[in-house]
Amino acid sequence: LGGEINSLLFWTVSFIFLESLLLLLVVSLVSLLANNVLTVLFSLVILLLGHSIKETQNSLFVQKNPLLNWLLEIYHFVLPAFYKLNLKDFVIYEKSLPFSYLSHALIYGLTYSAALLILIIAVFNKKNLD
Repeated sequence: LGGEINSLLFWTVSFIFLESLLLLLVVSLVSLLANNVLTVLFSLVILLLGHSIKETQNSLFVQKNPLLNWLLEIYHFVLPAFYKLNLKDFVIYEKSLPFSYLSHALIYGLTYSAALLILIIAVFNKKNLD
């Protein structure tokens, strides 16, 4: 058929799994702290914001409003930035990415996942299961 397999495709698939793991850990943490309905709502909001935070920060409205920019920086620091793991556009349009970006995104995802796992264990140990 004339197609080719790009190595970026394998990175993309692995980052999709890493993003799924990260979302699963976020949902697990929120489910320990809230009821079922709030868990679903918070998880959806975190997923949507995590994908759109960078584009929102680049908008002119946010750049002209320092308070909003500061709030988005806090969000960006505390909650997961799923856009870093989203390589689908690069597979379609760019066909390549620097290895430094891929390695930094991989380290970010694994470190954030490990931190969430530690936090989940700490919350679960404090939770009364009676």
